[in-house]
Parts: sequence; structure tokens; C-alpha cells
Amino acid sequence: MGEDLPKDKYFELAKPYIKRGEINDLFQLYSYVPKKSVAQGLGLNSSSFSNFKSNHPEDFKVKELIKLAELLDVDVKIVFDIFLRSIADQ
Repeated sequence: MGEDLPKDKYFELAKPYIKRGEINDLFQLYSYVPKKSVAQGLGLNSSSFSNFKSNHPEDFKVKELIKLAELLDVDVKIVFDIFLRSIADQ
């Protein structure tokens, strides 16, 4: 935290929807923030992320969830809740 992260316009667009509780799971998040943007923001390979990891929320590391919360500029608890709902819905 505290480091300057490059901002992608999609993260900024998704933020108000997240704060209003309109994005309830990871798959809804991907409708606002493309998988490629999430992968790049997390420093992951876009192809393998889109084809594999993005479809398996249980495979994310805690540090990736924290970084995603920073990119979205929301409380990490919100991101954890989004992932927990995504895992429960599988």
C-alpha cells in the first residue's frame, strides 16, 4: 500500500457500483472491468488469467485481493465479500 499504482479507467468506472453494492460477485465485476485490465493491474499474464484464474476465484492469493482493492480504491473487506460470494456461487 502507499505505492502509486497505475489507474485503469475501468477501475474508476466500477468503483461507484461497488460502493453502492451493485457488484456482488466477480463475474459482475468483469462486466465493468475487463479481465485483461484486472490481469494487468495485478501484474499477471493476461492470457492465462483470462483462460484459467479468472474463472476460479478460490485460486486468488490474499495479496492479489489487497492489490485489487487498491486498484478499485475500495475497502479490502468489500473485495473479500465479492470473492466469497463468487466462491459460494460456484
